[in-house]
Amino acid sequence: MTPRLWILVLITFLGCYMLLDSFFHHQRDVPGCQMSYSRPSFIPIPVPHSRFTNKYSLYLYREGGIDPDNQLLGVPTLFIPGHAGSYKQARSIAAESAYYYQSLSAKEFRYGLDVFTVDLNEELSAIAGDLVYDQAEYLNDAIKQILAYYQDIAEYQGRPIPASVIVIGHSMGGVVARIMQHLPNYVPGSINTIFTLATPHSMAPIVLDSSTDMIYRRHLSQPLNDTMVVSVAGGTQDITVNTDAAILPPSMSTGLTVFATAVPGVWTGCDHMAIMWCNQLVKKVAAALVDSTDIRSTSQTAPLDERRRIFEQHLIPMTFVALDPANAIHINHNEQQRLVDQQQLVYNLNQKHGRLGILSNLQDVDSLHVNFCKSEAAGLQCSRLTSGFQKIPSFGNGKTHPFESGTVWLLEMDHALWHDFDLVVVESTRQAPHGFLRIGMYKNTHLLSLYDMAMGAVLNVDARFLATDYHLPSINSPLLAFKVVMHNTSKPAPLVRQVFGGESKFHIVKKNADIHFHRGPYNKKDGLLLTVWPNNDDDLILHLQLDWYGSLGKCVLRLGPAIPMCLFIVSLSFLAHQLSASGASGASPLTEWMVCETYSLVGLYGVVIVAGQVWPDAFGLMDGSFLWWLPLFMLSAGVFLILAVIVSFFISILQWLPSVPTSLWVLLFSCLGFLPVSVVAVLVYFNWLFLCASSYRSAKASNASRDWVRYRGLFAIAMVLTAGLPYHLPGTVVYIRDLMVGWKFSVSLATLLNDAPTIVSLVLLFIIGPCDGMRKSNHWMARTTYVFILYYTLVGIHHPFSLHQFFIALLP
Repeated sequence: MTPRLWILVLITFLGCYMLLDSFFHHQRDVPGCQMSYSRPSFIPIPVPHSRFTNKYSLYLYREGGIDPDNQLLGVPTLFIPGHAGSYKQARSIAAESAYYYQSLSAKEFRYGLDVFTVDLNEELSAIAGDLVYDQAEYLNDAIKQILAYYQDIAEYQGRPIPASVIVIGHSMGGVVARIMQHLPNYVPGSINTIFTLATPHSMAPIVLDSSTDMIYRRHLSQPLNDTMVVSVAGGTQDITVNTDAAILPPSMSTGLTVFATAVPGVWTGCDHMAIMWCNQLVKKVAAALVDSTDIRSTSQTAPLDERRRIFEQHLIPMTFVALDPANAIHINHNEQQRLVDQQQLVYNLNQKHGRLGILSNLQDVDSLHVNFCKSEAAGLQCSRLTSGFQKIPSFGNGKTHPFESGTVWLLEMDHALWHDFDLVVVESTRQAPHGFLRIGMYKNTHLLSLYDMAMGAVLNVDARFLATDYHLPSINSPLLAFKVVMHNTSKPAPLVRQVFGGESKFHIVKKNADIHFHRGPYNKKDGLLLTVWPNNDDDLILHLQLDWYGSLGKCVLRLGPAIPMCLFIVSLSFLAHQLSASGASGASPLTEWMVCETYSLVGLYGVVIVAGQVWPDAFGLMDGSFLWWLPLFMLSAGVFLILAVIVSFFISILQWLPSVPTSLWVLLFSCLGFLPVSVVAVLVYFNWLFLCASSYRSAKASNASRDWVRYRGLFAIAMVLTAGLPYHLPGTVVYIRDLMVGWKFSVSLATLLNDAPTIVSLVLLFIIGPCDGMRKSNHWMARTTYVFILYYTLVGIHHPFSLHQFFIALLP
């Protein structure tokens, strides 16, 4: 390689290292999960009437010492594992639900959960959409079998016969649960609640086959009638399914999105596996599921509106504040004077704007009677607060993270709720309660611009107020990350709450705190809201800074799924350059291409910007994200350069091995119909490497310009095949795993039409592959390649399998 090429490779390695280091080690939620423990046993349950009986298995979970082995007493519940998941992953939620139900003093009409779990052979469902359909079909049959077991039991217990089950899905298991209702063998009404953990509802982590693309475009975009869907997102600790993907669309009226970092008492992020055993979260989930049951109904659950209220009560921070005028009290002048003398129980509402807050560490907040009073001629007319207190993390006694033990109670009221009152009167029903109670106003909101963030904004926290709000409407891009820094670390750490897109997250700023957020269904004008509670009576100075390095990782997190298609576009650009260039003997094809690629990327970026303005949905991964496509294409070009060096190295080794006969092509294409097209494509790729090695050996021996140009053309096609490997290797891996479990591949007309673009590409490759690189037709082929580059740039990034869908549409 030339020195210039070595410099390009080193720069590319450095850029990739910075992106990956930012992604894995910066702007991540602090892990604080505690382990869950169980005493599991699994009883096999036959599902004889499914065509996938020999492939999948069903089990009933029993918690040792609590659940009887030979009796079904609870509400039928089905756990579905995700990509490469195990049926044993159900044990944490199943065990905690059993313990929670046993601890209830008044069970009323609630019942525990009979948790069934399915063994899907740890299939790789995230990279093969056909497996999702297979699993969904089997699970519909499994639900029929489960409900059949309850008919005699329900009659014996004198309760309605269950007609539906609760479904819990982890990762792709949640996608399978939503697909089940769209298949022909689904029994209407057999699923009424779908509870998902780290499930990619809105977009796949990566789309590598047309079946997965169809699942998200056709099925997951359809509403689920009368089915409650809850999605729990793990936060930035989950690098497999980011929070953006786990958010349910606002059009789903029966959906509820929950953020683990915002669940009261949890306040910690969970990685992709920890979300199933994180004890703080699992206890909340188990309690919500058990409380949502109601054996008086055939659905075995409470009505839809009541179910939603129960899930919100357990998993969503309380924001509703209610005053009860019917519970009004009257305080005469003598009693009013006594209350005024006790300053700690009375607060004058002199300020007629802003928010009011009450903060207390009393454990029994129900013992507090908060009355909002209005002065009248005869005394005070008061209305009592009936609800509104929420738990937030305590931030004293040396705590450094919100999930550490200890909570306080917080009440927040907007001006519209208290503007008619003059006093707040707080009474305690207990004698000499231990703890503190603070009442105060929130300081008026400060509006800060994005320019202030880039330069480092100063947040002055006035301790005369209970808290200070900072409203930042200019911050509405989840690709940007920030830091809150407190330089004077000798002062007690304040508590900071960030509110963005429906997520409420807390930070204890001992030294600094990471501020990052997700892309959700929010109003861009709302932006980011920061609330700061000081820990004592001293004023504080905090600094809000834009974290440029941490923002790089956000680009990878959210735009990473587009890298395979961008890499394919870059490889087509390299092929077009080789087809149109005459070449020179011994010149490196990469160094020439990198010069031309710089101009090509700028041109593509211009096309993307124009298309993003005229056709916003063309780049639907993120609103306004077209501003980030240039670094994405540059990253793809860098990855392509590294791959080209690696492929060149392998070709230099293969040149010493015997050549593969060309007749092997006939054998490979004869496999179409007997092997998946992805397997054939991988075999063709390796055969092409041997063809390149043979051409390289001939070019070195003759050192003729014609032979070098021919080798460069073959090498360019090899790089296109290399860029296509991410779309073919997963199918090959799935095929091998199916062979290991005894499941055979079968071809159909739909399969052939779906694979038609790949088959046509391989046939053209066989026809034009070994052609002479000096032919005039290469210039026409180069122009055709540029057309495909433009097409995949405008359409392929967001719709990578649009050509496959076109052929599928030809089916009657």
